[in-house]
Amino acid sequence: LQSLAVDFDGSARQRLRQLVRTTGLERFIIRRSRRRNWRMRVQAAQLQYLVLHPDFDRVKLLTDKHHLVRARTAESLTPEQTPKFIDELMTMLSDMSPAARFAAQQSLLQAGPACVPKLLLHLQSPDTDVLQALEVAANLADPRLIDVLDTHAQSSDPKIREMAAKALGNGAGDDSIQMLHRLV
Repeated sequence: LQSLAVDFDGSARQRLRQLVRTTGLERFIIRRSRRRNWRMRVQAAQLQYLVLHPDFDRVKLLTDKHHLVRARTAESLTPEQTPKFIDELMTMLSDMSPAARFAAQQSLLQAGPACVPKLLLHLQSPDTDVLQALEVAANLADPRLIDVLDTHAQSSDPKIREMAAKALGNGAGDDSIQMLHRLV
């Protein structure tokens, strides 16, 4: 079912969701998401985009104690779902698990400009790990990020400076070019 659904979008995905609901698979996925066994929760996370039921708790899966459940849930969010979970995905950028961090980055990129306001707040917060957020910013190239990228380009940490310079170089506007020249 999962491999079949990957190729569907639009009306075909809606028909598949209706089939999942009609056959009782939706209840099966919801029950799996509540199990103690993390492998069952991973299965539910991988199929969560097929569930339209309002009681299905994606936040619980995104904040699950097992890193693979968190990662698979973030990976399985559809472009329509992603903006609803930006706060949880921002938190996942500081996750101990590389798989969860990478999945959060990919989901945030999928959200595109919708994640920029929260990304700005995350980058401005002094108590967050900004490297992962800078990587997202580097791939978004949004002009609203220029000032915070300039601030990070002057960091004492060479990795942060490098990622901020990369983000500025990816074309977030004409001002970013001037900032890069100033850094050189």
